[in-house]
Amino acid sequence: MALALVLRARKMARWLVLPAAGLATAVAAGCFTAGQGTQPPLDSFYFPTGLTVSPDGQYLYAINSDFDLQWNGGTLQSYDLAGIRQNATALVQANASHAQKAPSFGKYKVPFNPNCQMSAPQSLGNQLGVHVGANCAPPVDSTQYVRHRAIVGAFAEDLKIVELPSQDCPGCLRLFAPMAGNSTVTWADVGTIKNPDYKLSCGQGADNRCDGAHETGNDPNSPGNTRNLTMPGEPYGIGVSEDNTALAVTSETDTKASLLTTSSKLPCGSSSTCPTMQFVVENLPSGGIAMNAVPHDKNAVVRCQDVSDKEYCIRPAFLETFVGAAEVDLLRYYDDDNSGTFRPFLVRERAVSIPTNIGSDFRGFAIDPTPRYRCEASAGTNQDQLLQCGRLPARVFIASRTPPSVVYADLGVYTGPQYDPDALVFLGNIPLPAGPSKVYMAPVIIQDTAGSHYEPRIFVTLFDTGAIVIINPEIQPPAVENYVYVGQNPYSMTFDPFGDLPAAAKNQNAPSMTDIATHKAVPRLSSADANRYRFAYVGIFTQSYVQMIDLDDSAFTGTFEQVVFNLGQPTIPKGQANNNNGSFL
Repeated sequence: MALALVLRARKMARWLVLPAAGLATAVAAGCFTAGQGTQPPLDSFYFPTGLTVSPDGQYLYAINSDFDLQWNGGTLQSYDLAGIRQNATALVQANASHAQKAPSFGKYKVPFNPNCQMSAPQSLGNQLGVHVGANCAPPVDSTQYVRHRAIVGAFAEDLKIVELPSQDCPGCLRLFAPMAGNSTVTWADVGTIKNPDYKLSCGQGADNRCDGAHETGNDPNSPGNTRNLTMPGEPYGIGVSEDNTALAVTSETDTKASLLTTSSKLPCGSSSTCPTMQFVVENLPSGGIAMNAVPHDKNAVVRCQDVSDKEYCIRPAFLETFVGAAEVDLLRYYDDDNSGTFRPFLVRERAVSIPTNIGSDFRGFAIDPTPRYRCEASAGTNQDQLLQCGRLPARVFIASRTPPSVVYADLGVYTGPQYDPDALVFLGNIPLPAGPSKVYMAPVIIQDTAGSHYEPRIFVTLFDTGAIVIINPEIQPPAVENYVYVGQNPYSMTFDPFGDLPAAAKNQNAPSMTDIATHKAVPRLSSADANRYRFAYVGIFTQSYVQMIDLDDSAFTGTFEQVVFNLGQPTIPKGQANNNNGSFL
């Protein structure tokens, strides 16, 4: 564990200076042991590494990594997203109308600027210099929006929200976070799809710390762990199977990946539906970094999860990328449902070389299946047309560090006369500035001569550059649409709810995948509408706050694809040098 910490510190030393004495003390003291040291700040961001939202758009969930080990753990938090959105909308409208008085909510960390769009940027003080977006979006006290919080381990890497399988807990919602500090997936329950909850249920005691039962992967004798396995070191990327039954988790420092179930009928701690550690697949390239499920279209193939694994069907699969190999691996998931003893597993079925880039450092990726949805919407009930629509390629976008770029490919193509739903064909790359890291697909609202409508976009965090690049996948070849400059080291993103949410979510404001794919028209945004899809959320790692980006061009506020709200006070980490003019050493 000490070696892993030292490797992590060296890897990130280009941007964060850790005090040598503090590092040595942390290692010697067993820094990952719960309960030692000072509690982390429960109501503030501190190296936010994962963000996600409840399906109804009422809550923002954040996980903080305690990267510099100043505290005895990180934190898991829930925020009043409805209130944040309402206040952000009011601030955008006030700026657009040149209001002379600030909207009456909360505490601003710098004074409101009534003529922000026409005046020079203000300094934030605290040696941070001029901050991107602060002129029209002065930092707002984030603590007023905190609804609940819990202490977790160190080095959280991501955060996912999953609706659990109906056979275990119908409609239940669960948060999952890979934790590099103790090689687990930490989890917490947050209500149901019908009634999401801000309360984080992870077995907390009086000290607000999630209990050990809510950490899966470090106990070979845990419930359901029939192989008596533990998770490989430094879990990082986490993928969720199409049917939400399984998690596949990468290892950043090993040549392995883990398989867990999202739930079971087994009790542990305060829960009666615990996730279980199930399998470790070996002989992968080193540096597993990102994992996503392959979208198998139900009109294109017979999916095993739809026919109870009856032959012949296509089993679920995951794609994985690596920081140490120019390839994408396909991991096939066997749920083992029809066996006498439930023991699911993964098989490394193929490795596809990436020929478009000269290097081997690949990061996050996103899969865009909207071409299939667009075609299927026009096919109606014609089965032959639906079959052909379902077999259109999905679009894959992969971040590369060597050279800085995004590689794009088709997923699911004909190889000769046969359709292969898992075939990956690389097409080209898009050069980018330094530091491409994580990749997301989400909609924007475009305003043109025909009115306003949804369109899909690809978002890439540029960790080293301090920007979000937005790529338009609808044009051929795909190309950069815009750069949104944000705070130092953007790490994670999430968006207002969208996609094919269950009807029980009762979110009429969330565009479906068909809405996005077909460029469905939407009314022009009114100044009073704070509920519909509009914002992206960016976790700023080094300075520990969250920024909001406006994704609705129909508002005519001049803020499309710009930072419009800063949630929390940008803060210099302890032990990091600063040259007093806002740029970090």
